[in-house]
Amino acid sequence: MRNKNILFFLFLLIFLTGCSLFNPGKEISERTSSEEIIVESQASLPVDLAVLLDQSGSMSGAMGQPATDPKNLRIDAVKYFVNNFSTKSDQKAPNKIGVINFGTSTPEQYLIPLADVYYQDQQVIDKLTSKIQPLNLGETNFINALKSAVSEFQVNNSFSQKRSSAVVIFTDGEPYDSRQLSLSSYFKEIKDYITQNIPSDCQIFVIGIDDKESTWSSTISYWKQIVPENRIFKINQMSDLQKTFNDVIRKIFQIPEVTPDIVGTTEKAFSVPPYLETLELHAFFSIKNTTLQVYDPESNMIDFKERVGCYEIDKGTYRLYLIFNPTPGQWKYKIVGGSGTVEIYKNYIPVKVNVMVPQSPWPVSKESKVIVKFARSNGAEVISNPKYPLRIVVSILDTSNNYLFSGILNKIGYSTYETENIFCLKQTGRYILRFEVAGGTEYSYSYTANMEVKELPYLKVLFPQNNSTIPLSNRVEIRVRLEKAGKNINPAVEFETNPLLLIRAQLAATPSIDTEQPSLEPEVIWLDPSTVQNNIFTCSLPVKDASMGRYTAYIALNGKSKSSGTYSDILILDFEMRHSLVQKTLLALKWLGVALFVLWVVQWILFRAQRRKKMKIVQVCIFSRDENGKEANILEKNLSGKGFLLIKLKSKKNIRQESKAKGYVYVYGEKDNVVFVYFSSIVKYILLSYFTALVGKKELTRGLESELTPNIYIRLI
Repeated sequence: MRNKNILFFLFLLIFLTGCSLFNPGKEISERTSSEEIIVESQASLPVDLAVLLDQSGSMSGAMGQPATDPKNLRIDAVKYFVNNFSTKSDQKAPNKIGVINFGTSTPEQYLIPLADVYYQDQQVIDKLTSKIQPLNLGETNFINALKSAVSEFQVNNSFSQKRSSAVVIFTDGEPYDSRQLSLSSYFKEIKDYITQNIPSDCQIFVIGIDDKESTWSSTISYWKQIVPENRIFKINQMSDLQKTFNDVIRKIFQIPEVTPDIVGTTEKAFSVPPYLETLELHAFFSIKNTTLQVYDPESNMIDFKERVGCYEIDKGTYRLYLIFNPTPGQWKYKIVGGSGTVEIYKNYIPVKVNVMVPQSPWPVSKESKVIVKFARSNGAEVISNPKYPLRIVVSILDTSNNYLFSGILNKIGYSTYETENIFCLKQTGRYILRFEVAGGTEYSYSYTANMEVKELPYLKVLFPQNNSTIPLSNRVEIRVRLEKAGKNINPAVEFETNPLLLIRAQLAATPSIDTEQPSLEPEVIWLDPSTVQNNIFTCSLPVKDASMGRYTAYIALNGKSKSSGTYSDILILDFEMRHSLVQKTLLALKWLGVALFVLWVVQWILFRAQRRKKMKIVQVCIFSRDENGKEANILEKNLSGKGFLLIKLKSKKNIRQESKAKGYVYVYGEKDNVVFVYFSSIVKYILLSYFTALVGKKELTRGLESELTPNIYIRLI
């Protein structure tokens, strides 16, 4: 019985050893923060747009000269522009648009300030467009118009890093005021003012109408010295203004260019590419009371009143059709309910690449991968279409369009993509991020974003390294270093903020929690500065329900810099946790202990079932017999009251070698009949007792004997 107790406690020790050492890590005190770390992604920043509308006398006719716009088509075109612009707006961070009517001056009573616009808030849009009226404001003074635009931008903080800005100038002539300067002098004044007061990343567009090829055409060469040539548009008739405004919208929001369609009563096909956020159809009907019918690639007619994600909006001068997440393929449309035609501007709004890393401004000499989100505006994941395999490529270029870095973005999580290689920009200045989204060989779309690289502090991870594998644990040690331009910096010298309140860390994604479905209360931990090196910070990040797989940690630097004010830097760290060799061994021991324990319990139940409450004494004798028939007792055991007995065979010293007994005999039964099983070693007994008890057992009755091993016998006395 003593042997059985020893084995039982051995199994229990193996099991507990496997359990207790499997998940190393001790609980330590930590400083928690109540502020969650949120990594914002940059796609198209909200745009603040100022329309500089020429309302000089020449537009409506002055001094006996014929009017450039006698029907005031510019007014309808600007109203269309405002409506079109609103459909590119995000409700959470809406675009702003304002109209500056200019002539000799920009009268305040005719100024339409920058205001939020969103296509679903038609009441606000109508209120804004109702103020756009034809005026006669005298001469053509661009400087006054630009000053009013800059003033509006400053009031709305449009030149900040969180917004982008644009200016659209529509005119029919050359600059002119009471000073009567030369063209070169006027344009030098314009260029100097723009250079000194408007940031270089503010997009400026110029639309000029010159139906007589006389006035505005003479200024094109001057405008080219101020504005890139692809942002200068010339139209010969006012009816082209709406289309040109749509072209400007496409350039501002980097929407692919598509040729307009003229549609009649006969079906006209058009191709819709994959990976679109929205399909926009701007329909200008030549005859009212007609209807546009649209058919998807399966030839199903789109019911804009009933079909989810499809909308028809009457904008007065045109009808806007919005189809969200359109199916790629061949679509068709035609008009019904009358004759005539409809001119349709198609805008293919692609799913935008949302940049997580890098973001402007970016620290010089900071090493990182490019990390982006590729998801729809509502957060839904974009699934790669097998017919149009998704491929995203990123490049970093300098201002001379020299390629400094290029890489394929591979999917690593829910809508998250990153490059395999690391980039590092060693010089400060302006750079260009270019993304190319391809759907097989039939579709390609490019998107660019500007990035400013400056000498700023940043975090460099020391442990765990990005994309490394560490042992599975309920805590992860995070260790980072504070650097600037590739050199270590003292946080007390660089920041006014206390180093203890400078850097935080949190787990953003685990195998069971995705970044798109985060924990309701993420545990945010402050990093402590090292007592040995004050630019190294560490913390032990708790991991709830640790399991093997990929993890993402956000590490945030937030503080008040002594040189640049409030500053932040985000480090996104990806790593995997797997079982180490030691953990695998302990895990094996754990399950071995479980298996042995289960076998022990089953065996105990099986053998114990043979027990009776009242048993007579049964004596078991194990003896040896030599070739002459001489017998020698090895041991005698009583089975009284136990029901089963484990006997270890051990011969006396005077027994000959060939007659020595070894091994174990398991005996159970009652009265004149017992059953026994022989095992040559304790290991076989532990591992095979259950199975041999079923198929390898032998019966023994009183007065008979049975051979265990050569020359060794068992007898019931």
